Amino acid sequence: MTKNKNKNKGSKLVSEKTNYRYQALAGNGKSGITKQCVSRGEHATVCALTDPFCPEAKGIRLPDSDTAPAVPYQSRTFGQFNTVGDGSQAISFKANLGASFRTATGLDASSNLEVTTWGTWGAVSDHATIVNFAKQVRIVNWGVRIWSMAAPTDQGGSIRVITSAEEAVNGQTFSGGLFEEVETYPVYDTMVHWVSKPMGNEYKEYASPGHTADYNQLTVFIVGAAASSAFGYEIVYNIEAVVAIDNTLAAVAVPGAENPRLIHAADHTNKKRKHAHRQYPSLMDTVKGLAREGLVSAANYFLPMVGGAVANAIMPRRSQPAQIQWVD
Repeated sequence: MTKNKNKNKGSKLVSEKTNYRYQALAGNGKSGITKQCVSRGEHATVCALTDPFCPEAKGIRLPDSDTAPAVPYQSRTFGQFNTVGDGSQAISFKANLGASFRTATGLDASSNLEVTTWGTWGAVSDHATIVNFAKQVRIVNWGVRIWSMAAPTDQGGSIRVITSAEEAVNGQTFSGGLFEEVETYPVYDTMVHWVSKPMGNEYKEYASPGHTADYNQLTVFIVGAAASSAFGYEIVYNIEAVVAIDNTLAAVAVPGAENPRLIHAADHTNKKRKHAHRQYPSLMDTVKGLAREGLVSAANYFLPMVGGAVANAIMPRRSQPAQIQWVD
């Protein structure tokens, strides 16, 4: 009689393409079942869905239930603004390709950080290109980074990063108030990376290229820098576009692949991460950690819905439902 050497031993889930491992444990913590295998590719996809600056974000598609044929596109706009005589300036950003950024034309940085008047909105640099090929778009994710262009020895003052649900208006103060998030960093040795969060599910709907999507918005206030100090910024949008049938891009427009687990993990990551980070490594490490956590959460969430018959067949009846754990 051949002895079963694997009897009562837990089995680990190991992707053939990665060293990331997951273990599906029964309630007794001993019996294992092969249920979900989360690859490095899935981990990278969640990062790409929630971090517009990561290399994998270019060409990302939202893996939801919308099966409209579309093409992915990444828009990157670089710009510059300068502080005024007292070393202050404010700039605002929102999720609108046709009206994406504007600087203050009147402000009081003495105490209340008040913007008395805003200038007109500017479009992203490739807005005309997008309008030319896109009938409708949706913004998968977007973000802004801002840095001082002065020499390190001339970098002074502070940069206040304010996240809000509403568009900044004339006469608004930024020294207090109820905002989604407020961070203040020194200008010196800082490249702020700010990534917006969806405020609901409307961002998943396609609309005209000039619509304002359902995302949080950003206002940045520079205080205490030298007069006429130059600051650079970059705006990154990762979008999906529905194109006209007679457009040449229609040949490459295909439906997206639905994956509820990736949506679940991306929602988990967006919910828990901060908007603003002083440097990119902080954002990258945060997103990677939360993406991993979100994938484990997604695996546990969808575990009862997948392969239930297999689970019942190989798990002891006395055991509790299996749980996915990340095994480093």
